[in-house]
Amino acid sequence: MPSLSFKGSEPLAAALPQALRALSRSCASARRDAAACPAAGNVRRLRTAARRLAAACALVRGLLPRGALRVPRRGLRRLLRSLGGLRDLDAALAWIEAAPPDPSLGLCAADLAARRRRQAARLKCRMARGSGPDPGGATGFAANHLAGLGDDELSQGLARELGRLLARVARARERAASGDPGRRHRLRIAFRRLRYAAEVLGPALEAFTDADLEAMHRCHALLGRLQDLRVARRAVARFGRSRNPVVRAELAPVLEAIDAERARLLPGIAPALDSALAYWQVRLAAST
Repeated sequence: MPSLSFKGSEPLAAALPQALRALSRSCASARRDAAACPAAGNVRRLRTAARRLAAACALVRGLLPRGALRVPRRGLRRLLRSLGGLRDLDAALAWIEAAPPDPSLGLCAADLAARRRRQAARLKCRMARGSGPDPGGATGFAANHLAGLGDDELSQGLARELGRLLARVARARERAASGDPGRRHRLRIAFRRLRYAAEVLGPALEAFTDADLEAMHRCHALLGRLQDLRVARRAVARFGRSRNPVVRAELAPVLEAIDAERARLLPGIAPALDSALAYWQVRLAAST
């Protein structure tokens, strides 16, 4: 049975620090763009960049001196918390914009857009005062430290962390089988961390191909679509509860349409996960 292995000390020792520096630069650039203009696209890019950097920091922290990445990881968590509500509003608005025209849905969109403007203004003020997710260049120090480690230490440490990530996905998948949307969201979070680790390490992994990464991307996109539908349904239902029975009755078919789309997508989760995890399950099981 194949085991998890890397292509050699030089590719790994070069790829890992380079990826960490690139992710840090990408996050800083996305933060500047979002601070200047917190439009939906900029917020989404910043959230994705911050999550990728956070996943990379979590992947390598066991290979670094204790607490080396505490400051940037704390800053990233604060940044992601400040972006979460805004991104949920953007997801709900995007679904409404793609839905057939409906007077009550238009009122809901106007309400969400007003809430978004207020949240975007607050975010812009906070980001103008903030110091950014990587004060002190901690990721630069981490990259330099990783470049000086030996092949065995890097390979063993990364294999252990990848094994933990896969175990979290397996546990989350088992719990999500109950059908609870919250547990399915936690499965998405666990899988996302594994996917971002794969993006960082893919160039240095033996037998890891673009097809493996694409399978992970498809699975992540499916889980993300289901979460967006959950967010859109929650926003529409909340708006309906704040209005009169006539508006609630008009919004009932909208909620039914969201439920129907979600029901159509749910059967695809299991095969998508099987495809996305095939590489990892075989090799990590043999490595541990």
